[in-house]
Amino acid sequence: MAAPMDKAVSGNSEENILYDLLINTEWPPEPDVQPRGGREHGASFVLSKAITAPAYYFLQLLWYSPAKYCLPSGLVRLVNKQINWQLVLTSNGKLLAAVQDQCIEIRSAKDDFGAVIGKCQVPKDPNPQWRHVAWSHDCTLVAYAESTGTVRLFDLMGSELFVIPPQTSFPGDMSYAIAGLIFLEYKASTQWSAELLVINYRGQLKSYLVSVGANHSYQESHSFNFGCHYSQGISSVVYLPDHR
Repeated sequence: MAAPMDKAVSGNSEENILYDLLINTEWPPEPDVQPRGGREHGASFVLSKAITAPAYYFLQLLWYSPAKYCLPSGLVRLVNKQINWQLVLTSNGKLLAAVQDQCIEIRSAKDDFGAVIGKCQVPKDPNPQWRHVAWSHDCTLVAYAESTGTVRLFDLMGSELFVIPPQTSFPGDMSYAIAGLIFLEYKASTQWSAELLVINYRGQLKSYLVSVGANHSYQESHSFNFGCHYSQGISSVVYLPDHR
């Protein structure tokens, strides 16, 4: 396919420059992953859910009723209009994370991103526009945040290293989704591979030290709340490495 992209003006004549647009990869729709187990198991699950749901809902109201928190309606409309998928390049442009409905494909620039070198399986998200993905500074780790605030860490082969659950999360409350997911270099100790900043739309920041050596683990380093400065929460985060 050829399309005009630019025009060069020389004297009184105009020269059209045409560029070839080549399709390297196409992604067909992903099939829904069916839950394991037979019909009998499914029936018993529905029955148990029907019995326990009212009691669970009552306990939620009694013990966990959170303060009402509403994000600006304009922000919610803007995020909901975004496409479900994301294409995220590493800082050096050599690796690409293609975030789909139920997986993340890792592709390399060595073959023009034609082949998949790693595939991360992720659960289907009811609010995929609110997901977030980030590469580590050394391009060896992928952090994936669900709309609930859950963060999953993967290596280049697509293996899930560990899961960082959110402090709190309630269905339909998008303020717990992640607005900023940032990897930082960590050189204070060889025990940890990197530092990961996780900031939700409420403005709650959590810093985690992550280790991907023989023992995959993480440890909370510190926390901060931007909510005391921004009553309506935050919409995005940008990190300036020169000034830290």
